[in-house]
Amino acid sequence: MTYGTERNVDDVITPRMREEFWGRVGRAVQDIFSGDPDRVDVYRKSVEDARQPLGRVLVFHDDPLQIAADLVGQAVSQGERDAFNKMFPRPIAADQPVSTLQ
Repeated sequence: MTYGTERNVDDVITPRMREEFWGRVGRAVQDIFSGDPDRVDVYRKSVEDARQPLGRVLVFHDDPLQIAADLVGQAVSQGERDAFNKMFPRPIAADQPVSTLQ
């Protein structure tokens, strides 16, 4: 398995993987926490605009559900974790279809 680092983040974490990651964060904010999905867009822009690639690396190593919880200011319950895992039973992979907000 290849891990994203400061040197290779843009090569290892493909555009499709990024879309899947942010889609999961957005779905969690909207569907699990009933939050405002605009928060995801604002946070995503700040991550993508970061001057240092280390910021992007760290975000993509984090759990999309935890990021969603942080964005809405809530802790993750076991029920929310179960719901998220039911929504997304497989890890993000470069060849996986992209999920979008519905």
